[in-house]
Amino acid sequence: MKRVFIDIETIPTTSPEEMADIAAKVIAENAALKKPHDADEVKRRVDEAHRKTSLDGASGGIVVIAAAVEDGPVVSWQRPAGVDDNEGEATTLRTFRDDIGKLLNGETGLLIGHNALGFDRPFLRHRSIVSGAWLPAWMTAALKPWDAVDVD
Repeated sequence: MKRVFIDIETIPTTSPEEMADIAAKVIAENAALKKPHDADEVKRRVDEAHRKTSLDGASGGIVVIAAAVEDGPVVSWQRPAGVDDNEGEATTLRTFRDDIGKLLNGETGLLIGHNALGFDRPFLRHRSIVSGAWLPAWMTAALKPWDAVDVD
């Protein structure tokens, strides 16, 4: 099993439908308050709720993945510009999967990174499901801190 050091960079949703839903929800919550807020406060709350989607694998997206296998060089994969966001992310995930597979040369990897278990793995898992770009189980299995880490 080879160590794969990883980090991902995420962005908030770019879906106009999801952004409209966020705005509608914040406006409805604001209307329910006893003391309504001004338009600037509502806009601030909408912006904050939108930014938080970058931490949600069901809504946010991956724009960059960086990884290194063992002591090898750091390689990065970026979502291509000018391509539909969902297809661009799917392409990025597939290329990442294929390239890491080649770097591992048939071996299983062990993901290592800052908060990889709490954030990167679940986010990769969610985005691979949403985009249909399936990643290997060793990379995306839902693990708890007390679980065994070697997943084939």
